[in-house]
Amino acid sequence: MLTSSIGAAPAIWFDAASFFVAATMIGGITAPMRRDDDPSPATTLVAQASEGLRFIAGHPVIRALILVGFVNSLAFGAVLGQLVVYADRALAIPESDWRVGALFTAGAVGTLAAGLLFGRLFAPERVRVITPAGLIGAGLLCVGLASTSTFVVALGLATLFSACIQVVITTGITYRQLASPDHLVSSANVVGRMVAWGGQPFGGLIGGLVAEALGVRDMVVIAGALFGVAASWAWLALRRVSGPAAFP
Repeated sequence: MLTSSIGAAPAIWFDAASFFVAATMIGGITAPMRRDDDPSPATTLVAQASEGLRFIAGHPVIRALILVGFVNSLAFGAVLGQLVVYADRALAIPESDWRVGALFTAGAVGTLAAGLLFGRLFAPERVRVITPAGLIGAGLLCVGLASTSTFVVALGLATLFSACIQVVITTGITYRQLASPDHLVSSANVVGRMVAWGGQPFGGLIGGLVAEALGVRDMVVIAGALFGVAASWAWLALRRVSGPAAFP
């Protein structure tokens, strides 16, 4: 929306300012990053990453959430990467129209809403329900997005879609931080995010190829099917796991 009203270059300054504010807030954190009684961490980045990877590979819930996260980011990247094309071809909105920016803003609003509600939704023992439910919701909303030609409807669906995606992402991150030993939280989180988010650029590329070959609506439906696959995978993988070690 800022780009359509004040231009692309000035809008980037607002983005740059947001990073500065975020850096200032992070710099204000005074709590220690590890406890004094934690085991000594590995001494090199490679050793830390290897230790985190071994822990992830041996933990059934974290391993499942990360692999499901890869499929989630693959499908999400396909939809997000073609959002401007979707607006143009499915909603007949020119690429310079402010409504294109509104669709991206809807994603941010959905993310904010999910963040505000997450504390009420999350509990470790609910991970096996929250994750597949969020993925199913994202898949169904993709079908809705592919079916509508009305901007207002698409705006609402995009908001809910982003909220579902954010709930799945935040569930994976939060569980990983709770279930990891203190001295492995950072390395497990870094490795987990690299894998879980690794599908997004590939999703953007594949989404563009599919949209060009079959049309953007069909591409969104296929992305919805991928969310369904991820939901089924999460349900089957997590329902077999039980006990306090898996859901602390």
